[in-house]
Amino acid sequence: MDPSTLALAVDDLVWRPPSEREEGARLYGVVVRDGVEALTVRLVEHGEPRRVLRRTRLPGGLTAAALAVTGWRAPLADPGDVPIRPSEHPLRQRVHSTCVVYGGGDLVSVLRTAGTDPRGAVEVLPGGVGVVPDLLRHCWWRARAREAGRPAADGAPWAVGGSTSGGA
Repeated sequence: MDPSTLALAVDDLVWRPPSEREEGARLYGVVVRDGVEALTVRLVEHGEPRRVLRRTRLPGGLTAAALAVTGWRAPLADPGDVPIRPSEHPLRQRVHSTCVVYGGGDLVSVLRTAGTDPRGAVEVLPGGVGVVPDLLRHCWWRARAREAGRPAADGAPWAVGGSTSGGA
């Protein structure tokens, strides 16, 4: 299955209207059957994303894992301007993001920006950089390593315990 198709299918299942959303992140295990049908299993309902990813032990047999969060998006500061948190920026927009990790730790995200469409304008973004994407990859690698019966650092671009030596 194409990664963008997978991410959009997962996002369709986990997206909630703003009135039904809880604060924090929701982590899902994803099993794909018959190439088109994505079944999601809720693992953690809500919590701070970094804590959710550090404490959660994904079950085996997953095709992918997905982290769904709601946040803010805003333009970057111009060079020389004082940076402003997206949630405090006068041009901020509400966003819903579903980040899917699969295979060897590849990421693809669906970003829905609030607007006239109730489900938001959709962007599909491959890859991901930062603390939360790295923790999602690490959570995925721990599960894959357990499933293969090897230490989590074996074959993963980082070691268990927070070391990022030799990693991305």
